[in-house]
Amino acid sequence: MNSIVSKLTTIFNEKKHEAKSVAISMLLILAASTSLLPASQPALAQQPVVRLILFWSDGCPHCHDVIDHVLPPLKAKYGDQMEISMIEIASVEDFDSLLQVAEAYGLTRQQVGVPFMVIGDRVLIGSDQIPAELPGLMERHLAAGGLDLPQIPALEGLLPAQESQPPALTHTNTPPVLPVPTSPAAGVEVWRVPQPRQNTPAASSWQ
Repeated sequence: MNSIVSKLTTIFNEKKHEAKSVAISMLLILAASTSLLPASQPALAQQPVVRLILFWSDGCPHCHDVIDHVLPPLKAKYGDQMEISMIEIASVEDFDSLLQVAEAYGLTRQQVGVPFMVIGDRVLIGSDQIPAELPGLMERHLAAGGLDLPQIPALEGLLPAQESQPPALTHTNTPPVLPVPTSPAAGVEVWRVPQPRQNTPAASSWQ
C-alpha cells in the first residue's frame, strides 16, 4: 500500500513540475511576442488648415464667377482644410477698409478691385489671377503645415466672430459717389456705390 502511495506521489510531483515548466514557457513566449509588436502609433496629427479672405461685391460678375465656379471645386477637394472668410463690400466704409488692407500689402487705390483675395502674404485680384494661382498656393501652404489669417490691424472688426452670425450694416439713404479707377485689370470689377440695402450681411465664413 505504501508503495502505491509513494508511486502516486511521484507521478503527481512530476506532473506538477511539467505544468510549471509549461507555464513558464508560455510566459516567455508571450513576453517575446510582445516585444516584437510595433510600438503603439501616436494619435493622428491634426490636419493642416489654410485660412483665407475674399472681399467681394454683390453686383460684381467676376466675384460671382469666383464664388460659383472657382471656390466650390477647391472646397470639395480640401474640405475642412480650407476656410474662407467672405467680406462683402457694400458701402463706402467697406471699401475704405479694403483699401487699408490693400495698403498693408503695398497696393495703391488704382490697383484695388474685387474679387480681392488675401492668402497669407499674398493678394490675388480678379477672376483670372485667383483660379490661376490659388490651387498652387493651397498645395504649398498645406504641405508647409497650414496657414492662418494675416495679422493686419485693418482686418480687425471685419471678420465674423467664430460660430456667430455676421453683423448687419446700416446704409445711409444718399450714399456719396466713390471715385474709381478708369482702367481695371482683366477679371477685376471696379467697385461702385450700390443702391442702399438694409440688413446686409457684411461678412460670413465658409468652412
